[in-house]
Amino acid sequence: MFIEDLKLIVINTFEMYMNIAISDFNSFKADVNNKERTIKADIEKINAQIEKLEKRKLIAYTEYKERLLSKEKYLDKREKISNSIDKLKTEKEKLLADCIPSERFNPADNIITEYKNKKLTEKIIIDKFVKRIWIYSINRIEIDWNFDDIFSLK
Repeated sequence: MFIEDLKLIVINTFEMYMNIAISDFNSFKADVNNKERTIKADIEKINAQIEKLEKRKLIAYTEYKERLLSKEKYLDKREKISNSIDKLKTEKEKLLADCIPSERFNPADNIITEYKNKKLTEKIIIDKFVKRIWIYSINRIEIDWNFDDIFSLK
């Protein structure tokens, strides 16, 4: 009887953790997806600006070739445009570095889906998620999880 009670405690505690984790994960994932959409939109704007600047650089070269611009003015204009393009590319690289790819969520999504579909049996839960169970007395146990314990006093 004690083992069955212990299993029930572990399963109930795990379910409590999963419900909190699902809520937190879904919220975090939504925030990341919103940030990703914003970053993609910003990158598209930067790409459009770079394209315009590249066209301006080409126009400046055409004007120079047609002798509408002096060599000095052309070189000055080209340098300013190139510097602007470099700044935009640096900004784009920073945005890309801040972007968290959605694929990184697949392992957590898989566990959550298995949990929601009731595919996690008692054995799987205990084998995969429980590192150790300490039994101090009939009224006091401690569960060491294979994940961070959000209720830990450590």
